[in-house]
Amino acid sequence: MLYKVQKYVDFNYGDSQLTEDMRKKIEVIRKNSQNFKILNESALKLDETLSQIIEFHITGNLPETNITQEGLNKIGAVLKDLVLNINEAVSNVDAKQVNDLIIQNLERHKFGLDNLESDVREKIESVQQIHFNIPDVVTPNVTNQNIPDFRRIIDQLVLGQNVFLVGGAGTGKTTLAEKIAEAIGLTIFTINCSQWTSPIQIIGGQTIEGYKEGTMIEAWKNGGLLLLDEMPKLDANTAGLLNDCLAKSSNTKGFITNGNGERFYKHKNFACIATGNIYPNDESSVYGGNNKQDLSLLDRFTGGIYWIEKNADLEKAIIGTDFLPIWTLADAIRTCIEQRKYEAQMSLRFMIGARDVFKLQIERAKKGEEWENGITIEWFIQSYLSTFSPEQREVIENEVNFEYRLSEIQETFYKLKNK
Repeated sequence: MLYKVQKYVDFNYGDSQLTEDMRKKIEVIRKNSQNFKILNESALKLDETLSQIIEFHITGNLPETNITQEGLNKIGAVLKDLVLNINEAVSNVDAKQVNDLIIQNLERHKFGLDNLESDVREKIESVQQIHFNIPDVVTPNVTNQNIPDFRRIIDQLVLGQNVFLVGGAGTGKTTLAEKIAEAIGLTIFTINCSQWTSPIQIIGGQTIEGYKEGTMIEAWKNGGLLLLDEMPKLDANTAGLLNDCLAKSSNTKGFITNGNGERFYKHKNFACIATGNIYPNDESSVYGGNNKQDLSLLDRFTGGIYWIEKNADLEKAIIGTDFLPIWTLADAIRTCIEQRKYEAQMSLRFMIGARDVFKLQIERAKKGEEWENGITIEWFIQSYLSTFSPEQREVIENEVNFEYRLSEIQETFYKLKNK
């Protein structure tokens, strides 16, 4: 049956009962209803006639109408044929065609929560759906190399989780990151973070030489370990450029855009390690230049914070058995500094530098080369000690038995020279 049009569309409400807004809406209804009203009156007459025809075929009673019984029979026959044709057409429709038509229509329309019935919407909104995206990966079989948390850190990186190494200067954070990258076969892409780090270094941008791709984008699209060295030193606004990338580290289908607006999907071997002397938002009188970071950035490292302390076994392994006297002297100096609470540090970087100088000195000696004013291990150590006040230096040399330590290094020099 056809719906009947509103009968009272022309009802004249008193102006005193209407607001200006209501009058405008009623005028629109009147204007748009004129043609529909005329058509609807014709439709109602047809509807009434069809009702009489249906009643006649059901009851056999001739209704009060100008249509003859023969005419009713003819109209009924036409309706019967129409119904049969419709039934046949429906029966010939393939289920897949119907399904395809439904899908096509759904694709043309975007349905949201507002399109649903209120009770259905309430049920959906009351349910928290959490989807876990666990990559199909196998953790590499690596040795711990005398490094605490070594395998644990690798597990997190393989799962696409970001890792933050926090520790004082010289504790080997960068070296640890390099060891991990080497163990799992990843190239390192380093961003040396400071307040001067630019967006171009991170996501890329235009330079006087043309477009330069960002280091983060290179690691993301080519695969590799993104090392954010001294991340807390980043300006907080610049650090925000890292958020999208770090939020999608575990998303196998995640994509980010570079400074040119180009879209890149994550390489399966992308990983990220950040380092810092302090945890962002912690205050330190020793380490300046750190900036308070947004909690959204720190959340990207949740569950992946590692507090790095000095590791004697790792240091010895890196320096090498042949050069242990260098480590012994450096460790003794470090102990003195810590006990005296001097504002200074003895780092793994110093130990590696001293070892490399010593190796160069030995190689030259083996070849019979005596360079005047060339670098020597003793000069390197004295250069380090020159950063202390005369009083502090005297204390250090006495407490570490400096002359004896140097003699041990000298004996090692002759032994390795003739090896």
